[in-house]
Amino acid sequence: MHDAVRSTNNMGEGVVIGVLDDGIDAGHPSFGDEGMTPPPARWRGRCKHAGVAACNNKLVGAREFTRHLRHPAGPARTRGAGTHGTHASSIAAGALVRRADADGGAAVSGVAPRAHLAFYQVCAARGCSRGPVMHAVETALADGVDILSMSLGDDDGVGFHEDPVVAATFSAVMKGVFVCAAAGNKGPTAGSVANDAPWILTVGASSQSSPQSITNVAAFSSRGPSRNNGGVLKPDIVGPGVDILAAVPRSRRGSGFASLSGTSMSAPHLSGVAALIKSAHPTWSPAAIKSAMITTADTSVTDENGSPASYFAMGAGLVNAAKAIDPGLVYDISPEEYIPYLCGLGYTDDQVNRIIYPAPVVHCAEMESTEAKDLNTPSVMVALTADRPAVTVRRTVTNVGAARSVYRVDVSAPEGVSITVTPTELQFDEFRLGSVCSSMDAPNPMRLAAPLSLHVTVFLLASLLVSTAVAHHDLGLHKNYLIIVHTPYEYDRNLFKDVSSWHASLLASVCDMAEEELDKDPSAMTRLIYSYRHVINGFAARLTDEELRDMATKDWFVKAMPEKTYKLMTTHTPQMLGLTGQDFHAGLWKRSNMGEGIIIGVLDDGIRPGHPSFDATGMKPPPAKWKGRCDFNSSVCNNKLIGARSFYESAKWKWKGIDDPVLPISEGSHGTHTSSTAAGAFVPGANVMGNGLGTASGMAPRAHIALYQVCFEDKGCDRDDILAALDDAVEEGVDVLSLSLGDDEAGDFAYDPIALGGYTAIMKGVFVSAAAGNMGPDPATVANEAPWLLTVAAATTDRRFVASVKLGNGVELDGESLFQPKNFPSVQRPLVRDLSDGTCSDEKVLTPQHVGGKIVVCDAGGNFTTLEMGAALREAGAAGMIVINIEELGSVIQPKAHALPASQVPYRTGQKIRAYMNSTKNPTGELIFKGTVLGIRDSPVVAAFSSRGPSKQNQGILKPDITGPGVNIIAGVPKPAGLMMPPNPLAAKFDILSGTSMATPHLSGIAAVIKKAHPTWTPAAIKSALITTADTMDHLRKPIAAHDGYPANLLTVGAGFVNPMKALRPGLVYNLTAADYIPYLCGLRYSDHEINSIIHPLPPVSCAKMPAVAQKDLNYPSITAFLDQEPYVVNVSRVVTNVGRAKSVYIAKVEVPGELSVTVMPDTLRFKKMNQAKRFTVTIRPVGAPRKKGIAEGQLKWVSPNNVVHTPILVAFKKFVQDNSSSAHLTH
Repeated sequence: MHDAVRSTNNMGEGVVIGVLDDGIDAGHPSFGDEGMTPPPARWRGRCKHAGVAACNNKLVGAREFTRHLRHPAGPARTRGAGTHGTHASSIAAGALVRRADADGGAAVSGVAPRAHLAFYQVCAARGCSRGPVMHAVETALADGVDILSMSLGDDDGVGFHEDPVVAATFSAVMKGVFVCAAAGNKGPTAGSVANDAPWILTVGASSQSSPQSITNVAAFSSRGPSRNNGGVLKPDIVGPGVDILAAVPRSRRGSGFASLSGTSMSAPHLSGVAALIKSAHPTWSPAAIKSAMITTADTSVTDENGSPASYFAMGAGLVNAAKAIDPGLVYDISPEEYIPYLCGLGYTDDQVNRIIYPAPVVHCAEMESTEAKDLNTPSVMVALTADRPAVTVRRTVTNVGAARSVYRVDVSAPEGVSITVTPTELQFDEFRLGSVCSSMDAPNPMRLAAPLSLHVTVFLLASLLVSTAVAHHDLGLHKNYLIIVHTPYEYDRNLFKDVSSWHASLLASVCDMAEEELDKDPSAMTRLIYSYRHVINGFAARLTDEELRDMATKDWFVKAMPEKTYKLMTTHTPQMLGLTGQDFHAGLWKRSNMGEGIIIGVLDDGIRPGHPSFDATGMKPPPAKWKGRCDFNSSVCNNKLIGARSFYESAKWKWKGIDDPVLPISEGSHGTHTSSTAAGAFVPGANVMGNGLGTASGMAPRAHIALYQVCFEDKGCDRDDILAALDDAVEEGVDVLSLSLGDDEAGDFAYDPIALGGYTAIMKGVFVSAAAGNMGPDPATVANEAPWLLTVAAATTDRRFVASVKLGNGVELDGESLFQPKNFPSVQRPLVRDLSDGTCSDEKVLTPQHVGGKIVVCDAGGNFTTLEMGAALREAGAAGMIVINIEELGSVIQPKAHALPASQVPYRTGQKIRAYMNSTKNPTGELIFKGTVLGIRDSPVVAAFSSRGPSKQNQGILKPDITGPGVNIIAGVPKPAGLMMPPNPLAAKFDILSGTSMATPHLSGIAAVIKKAHPTWTPAAIKSALITTADTMDHLRKPIAAHDGYPANLLTVGAGFVNPMKALRPGLVYNLTAADYIPYLCGLRYSDHEINSIIHPLPPVSCAKMPAVAQKDLNYPSITAFLDQEPYVVNVSRVVTNVGRAKSVYIAKVEVPGELSVTVMPDTLRFKKMNQAKRFTVTIRPVGAPRKKGIAEGQLKWVSPNNVVHTPILVAFKKFVQDNSSSAHLTH
């Protein structure tokens, strides 16, 4: 529990825990206030003891209520020796103290180490009397505590009306204060539980748990049932209470720490967990916090004899702090709801009013009483007897999880008991109430004379995607097809239990083969490959040509698409992007907790789970909403890599070499690299052959990773497998999807799996980042161009692995190389050229006589790779090599680990070397290795391979959207590829790869940290924040350049190079909901069938019944306009939402070339509150006669004292020409 609790956001910051106990050592290190903020402004408590200086921002209050209990020897001060109180207080909220045990090896902290403590001394040597306890509770409520922790109680079992402490705690709950109390130490005797009022969390004690041990309820922990309210389960829960190491008063010989046992130790554990939940959910009621802990408790608990613990021993089970933060549903109770329950217990009006004072006086005769079984507690307890063999229990649950969610009931009934629940499914569209009604009856009631405790569990509905394929040899009779069926897609629920069975029936209607045919082709029995529920209305199946023709005649058939293959498109970049600030504990990471709790789903080719980048040290468990799984050995998954699944049911029929099963544990270099780039853990000493040495990490190092294997080495990524993975990822609970794959021939959005799955994802609040492709620098090659996707281009970083060439004339020119020999002699050597075709690929020319002891200049682009060139030259005795890049790659170098000293230089640099060699009879040169150089000023530069716009599918939307680091990125791999020099076998496995595949996970990780910082933002808001804050200038304050050295236009760089720090606080955002894209799709002239295929599972729409939205008017954070026809005026409408300072003023500033006139109305936006939206119109016209072709570009800036919101403007004077001749490939 401690690891999960320590990683909980804010660690209880701002919450005040009031502890009622016997004294406290106020000067103990556990109560130091380093890093603590002051108590909240509402705090009214004080320090009332001799040493006022002992109070601080940790111990914010200390009062004494024990004067009549003082020992005759003298007064008892709150700062006096109180072993019990010091111990309990430090468990709840003690500060971190290192070297706490006798051996100096343990670090100790409270469960909520940033919560404040207020101590109330109510016990002395003679015990704790009711008067001081009542007075202390009353004072604590006036002081402003949030939690009351009471490791004390009375186990005599008196009625609630006779126990003034019970009445005092009811007052606390009325004021919204959570009350946690010890169950008592009278176990294992039945009916010994104390503090059993239903508004109190009653805590039993268990042994401390670990992955290697079993949790036991302590023998001393008091047992239920409750003597005062037999219809409410007590204790509620158990927490660690055996041999708990925590603070005790300091002595000369002692360490100030000791191990104690008792429910007195378990109660403050739960008080600390309550503080964490209260800090995360400040509006939750005490009952909601209590419900969150009870409904998420772990039930794998045994009693003192090693048998499964009963509910009367463990309550709901062992507290699970990480799950309790996000319970999904809670059983809420207002204080007023306890009044009819008290009436139902048979208390008189006087007794009830005594308990609920100072609430208004009530009369039980004037209200309908509530039976204990119907009190809306998070447990159910009933007695079934011969006279009452059936009982109906009513509950109401409140949705505190995902706004749109579905819950299905699963009941584990005891033997001999039948339990039915109505309704069996709860569907939530918002944060509101739903209800559950349960009825229980016993077929043999005489066996159940004793009270029966039942624990009802409610869980999220799992994905209904079904894969029924079994591995069989395919005789070649069938082909894979994606089948789209008509909407609406409602099916007869009396005949079909779910979507997959309905799809199977449709398939069966055309695959009714004779038995002898099945014997010839067993694969015909496994025709249904995937049944899609979320991303598309259809299924994937294996069909013969005849069956396909038959299917096309069915009234439910829309379209069949044949199989299609898609292709796969760090130690420094976190610092370069400003994530870390001056160190790893500052910058954006500090403000977003490094993406903690966010789940990034990566679709790729596999992963190496044991890689240090996926180490889970310090990671908390995934949020409770996570429903994914590991398809390989579960021990390989952890709190970093929380899911890994392989989708190959379609691919295995296409590529016969793929065996069943194909597991995500397959060593996918691409997937390991992209996953560790997005969310890899900190790995010190990461490097590639000594280059880039530093601490590697992903962009969101505390985010979780879920890997979906959809691609296979040397083959590609099957479309239907991609759809299935997206279908499951959305259902399983990812927050961000990272897709370093695509196809620039994907075509219409209605038939592109990434567009389809991406739309379903954003409809459920999932952000999608996808690679722009690696087919640059040709125009109109951009992939993944749907406007709901963030389309990412690739550029260089400010890091180089410098290998300079110093010519004989003294000129020094920079190149790069990963092989950086330490002791290469700095001497001038003869420079020679390959005398054949210049590519150093003719072994007849590469002889020792020609190249021995010399530096050979080679042209890239021949039959040999640069690595093969180096190997051949080394064999021939060359001293070194200079490789001149091809002209198309421009200034961007992708260095290699060559077999001999070498330098790769850009084409223009190579021309200077050639000119020097032609100018002298005996040219010489030397190679100077400078290692890793940071802070390169002329960066970033957009890579030549990065695909360019315009978009083919929606020319009115600027694509790519943005550029990220994608050249020479160091990240984790199973093993470095292509090394011509032997790597260090002890070094962690890292390699340098390039591509938009590498840029995409950078943006995915940055989106995760923004999502963490702003959990309510939509995917469109996060996307807008990234686009409107991107940098348009390089480190020299010049426009970002393309590979050829010229300024990169908007179709190359998008809005610019990502700036994460600015994106965290963009000021204004252009927001869009999933529904906003529907009229835009109508404007693209998609048919109703196609649009309904895209927006599935939303209800079907008809474009004839809604006004279409032109591409230019989609509320996108960039503007594209065409001035290609009269009257040569374009009006563009946009709406911005204020996410910055509540009261703020933004003034429009337009930067465009002189040939354009751009006006903005209104030109000033005044906001009075957060989330306020303002509309404006941009009018674009030419100055004079417009030119006939080409583009012009500029930007609109909304400027305030704190923010500048950039909106790129692209103006085309002629419609773009579509070019569908390109196909995507992976660039490494």
